[in-house]
Amino acid sequence: MKQRLQEQLAYVVVGLMMLASGSVTFVSRHLHYYKYWYASVFAPFAILIGILCLVAAFRMRKDKP
Repeated sequence: MKQRLQEQLAYVVVGLMMLASGSVTFVSRHLHYYKYWYASVFAPFAILIGILCLVAAFRMRKDKP
């Protein structure tokens, strides 16, 4: 049970970080942002991945062990 809660929390944290970084970039009228290794990340794709992580986290909550 504790491991499942930790996994759900990790999905929520990663999802919110991706959603926030993509949203801030998109609101500032840019389509890409750069990671620390200078790789370009497409902001709408980051938003989509963030939403999918949040959906996965909340679907894990409804599943019965």
